[in-house]
Amino acid sequence: MSQEEIDILHRALAREKASRKAAEKILELKSTELYEVNKKLEVSNSELLSLYAKTNSQLQGVFENIVDAYVIMDLSGNILKMNDAAVNLLEFETSNDHINLMTLVDPSEIDKVAPKFKELMKTGTLTNFIIKIITKKGRYKLVHINASIIYENDIAVASQGIVRDITADREKTLMSELINDVAKAILGKVDLYEIAWEITRNIAEYLETDDCIIYILDENKNALEQIAAYGEKLNPNSEINSKIEIPIGKGVVGSVAKTGVAEIINDTSVDSRYIVDDKIRLSEVAVPIISDGKVIGVFDSEHPKRNYFTEKQLITLQNIASLVALQLKSAMNLREKQRVENKNKRLLEKLAKSNDELQEYAHIVSHDLKSPLRSINALVNWIKEDNAGVFDESSLENFNLIELT
Repeated sequence: MSQEEIDILHRALAREKASRKAAEKILELKSTELYEVNKKLEVSNSELLSLYAKTNSQLQGVFENIVDAYVIMDLSGNILKMNDAAVNLLEFETSNDHINLMTLVDPSEIDKVAPKFKELMKTGTLTNFIIKIITKKGRYKLVHINASIIYENDIAVASQGIVRDITADREKTLMSELINDVAKAILGKVDLYEIAWEITRNIAEYLETDDCIIYILDENKNALEQIAAYGEKLNPNSEINSKIEIPIGKGVVGSVAKTGVAEIINDTSVDSRYIVDDKIRLSEVAVPIISDGKVIGVFDSEHPKRNYFTEKQLITLQNIASLVALQLKSAMNLREKQRVENKNKRLLEKLAKSNDELQEYAHIVSHDLKSPLRSINALVNWIKEDNAGVFDESSLENFNLIELT
């Protein structure tokens, strides 16, 4: 091998060595960079995991501790998850009692659901939806719902909602409206029946029932007399249009009149006192109307469903009973006064008629008595004329006495 070839090889080895060193330097720098990036990623990942855990913990805390009921359901209405507030609101045993929410909707309001669900699916949100539900224990509640759709990869997979029980708020509003409406309706009225009809109409609308009756105490009969009835009994063609009388102590109404204590019957089928009127209804509420410490009447309302009436409704009816007691008592007194006056008027009319009949009878008797007397008088005259000069003075005197009688 020539010197020139050897030099070429040395130069090639030198370049290779320099290139290797340069590559090692670059590799070292890149390794350092990668190490630093890895360290940064580890820190970042740790921070992300910490943030995720913190966020998840916060969300779980919000889910568990939110005051209002929070429910997650699939798009068919089946409950997937709910917090303790929801369990209490819907009156479930545990949060594992997952059922379809549609089964809790009051059947009378089921038609409201479909349009609102379409709105939720279309816009992704639903606000201020108010609907009546029946809890797992059969209690009626009015709820306010705000809901939204849960998306996964832009596909709707479920919905979530916050549910508030507004039954008490609504009850306060209805109570205030009822008291005002009743006060205005009976203001200035003195007719007992007119007052009673106004009261039954307002109470029936408040209770959302088709059966409401007011009974008034008849002390002479020791019984309650129906003076107004709302619902089917309003129909003049109805066979049930006749007034009802309930003896004191009989039935739920009679018992309340006797004790003076209001009652709610959640299931009339197990109460032996229940009296069937036009048809069987499973819930009943009866409230005494008390004036001067004495029961003067009873409000009574029924509903076809069990557990329909609430304690708040009972309190409202007791307030109405207190409000109208004085006016009903005044109207009852006026009615009694009119009854007495009408009775006296009938007695006077009967007495006047009897007096007229007596005078007519006296006239007839007088006429009937005078006729034979006139005949006797004529006969005496004929006897005297036919026997002139025959009778002595004593006989003529007797004839004169007969004529003067």
